Parts: sequence; C-alpha cells; structure tokens
Amino acid sequence: MQETKPERQSFIKTGFKRAGDIFVSELKLNTTPEKAARSFSLGIFFGIFPIFGFQTVAAVLAARLLRLNMPIAVFGSVVLFPFMVPIVFAAIWIGLVIFTSTNNVQGFIELFSINKFAFLVESGKYFITGCILLSASVPVLAYLVAYPICRFLKKKI
Repeated sequence: MQETKPERQSFIKTGFKRAGDIFVSELKLNTTPEKAARSFSLGIFFGIFPIFGFQTVAAVLAARLLRLNMPIAVFGSVVLFPFMVPIVFAAIWIGLVIFTSTNNVQGFIELFSINKFAFLVESGKYFITGCILLSASVPVLAYLVAYPICRFLKKKI
C-alpha cells in the first residue's frame, strides 16, 4: 500500500513537532539555555563529523562525558539527516578547493571516466577533509544561533 503525499508530509510534520516538543521540555525542566545550546552544537558536530553510523552514539557518549543534555545532543546529531546530501556535496567541494587548483577540477571530473577506484579514493580524501572542516565550524554557528533562541524559549516557558 503506497502512502499519499499528504500523509507523508503529516508524518514528517508530526516528527518535527515531537522533536521540538522534546527540545522545549528538556529546556524547560532539565537545562539552562547555555547548556542546551552547547548540547545542540555538540550534536551538530557529531552529525557532520565523518563517523557515519555512529553519530548518535558518539553524541550520547560525549554529552554524558561533558555533562551536557543527552536528548538535546541527540536531537542535534539527527536534525541534519534531511540535509546530508547537500552536506556531502559541500564537504567534497571544500576538500576539492583545498587540495586542487581550479585548473585541476576538470581533471578530477575526468578521473571518474578513467579510473573509478581512483576517483572514489580522491573523493574520499576530499570528503573527509571537508567534513572535518565543516564539523569544526558549523557547530560554532549552531551555538551562536541556538543560544539566543534557547534564552528566548526559556523566558517564554
């Protein structure tokens, strides 16, 4: 039985609403705005860091070790899932910019038709480098955005 588009949109909307409710309830009951923003940015870090398949586990362990809020850290690590394709392309592009000159980009693209294994190895190098750089910078931005929002929500509730 195939689900219709409105049912899927309703499911996604309900999922985001529940995740938002968990975030707000954790902020309301168990944490300060600063701790919530740090927990969220830690989750964002692990959501981007290239340990795919282990992001949530790593976020939970790091949140526990750093005495941060685990549910908010998990939320941060999974909130990026819908954006993984653009993140992957951004990471590869960043790595490509770092390792090659603009003259060599065409050579990288041509490598795909010449030797697919070499292309995958090169793509992996670019991808890992880009992910590490993104995971070092995006959580800072996430904290700077999340902290004022958490302060606002804490005052509102």
